[in-house]
Amino acid sequence: MRIGIVGVGTVGSAVRFGLENKRGHDVAVHDVKMPDTSLEQVYDASDMIFVCVGTPQSPDGSCDTSAVEQVCSAIEAMAKEKGETKDVVVKSTVIPGTLARIEKACPSLRLAMNPEFLLERAAVQNFCDQDVCVVGTDHDDLYGRIVKAHGNLAREYVRTTPVNAETVKYFLNVFNSTRIIFANLFYEVCGKVGADYDEVKGLAVKRDNMIDSYLDCNKNLRGFGGACLPKDTEALLALASREGVQYDFLRGVLADNRRISNA
Repeated sequence: MRIGIVGVGTVGSAVRFGLENKRGHDVAVHDVKMPDTSLEQVYDASDMIFVCVGTPQSPDGSCDTSAVEQVCSAIEAMAKEKGETKDVVVKSTVIPGTLARIEKACPSLRLAMNPEFLLERAAVQNFCDQDVCVVGTDHDDLYGRIVKAHGNLAREYVRTTPVNAETVKYFLNVFNSTRIIFANLFYEVCGKVGADYDEVKGLAVKRDNMIDSYLDCNKNLRGFGGACLPKDTEALLALASREGVQYDFLRGVLADNRRISNA
């Protein structure tokens, strides 16, 4: 298949490696940090374009989707000029409703949301061995093409709506932020009462309903950081506030993380 990738940061680089080296697709890439590439070249060399550009945190904590929207608008302009449609798959983390808004503004694009669940330190490995690949699209054949592109890189494929695919990324990242803060505070409690946190955690995760993930904690490993968890937790809080949902619990998670991280 002829694949285009726009944005080759952590996600885009992993997607490029997997689709090019593991799946053997012809891959064309463009990134603003690669001056010898262009979006026009990617458009002409691909039948399906994966958008992997950054969605940084806005001053108010919300998710800034402007880069994704600008890329899609530019692709729309090219497709409209050529009188054709183009398949665009968004892998960037975007707030729920983003694809619906882009779809209205870009009628020449057929869109899908395909979120990535990658650890920064193991992005390539995670992409090439996915437990589940979530695809949100209204187009039957586009779903099939995305599955074909990934092939054996995922053990399971699940189709859903675009808004569900947008939202599940926040569910997982914010839940992981919460697990980390719970573990950090319980670690402090264990220290106060003379309990061994590692042994307590080890006993807890023997239960069938507990998983040993994001619960490791020690005096040198406090709070959550990185490129995703802080900004996605802030973004969900901003989204909840905008929609009139009182999510004070998340305010506590963020406040505790700031305190723990600065201790």
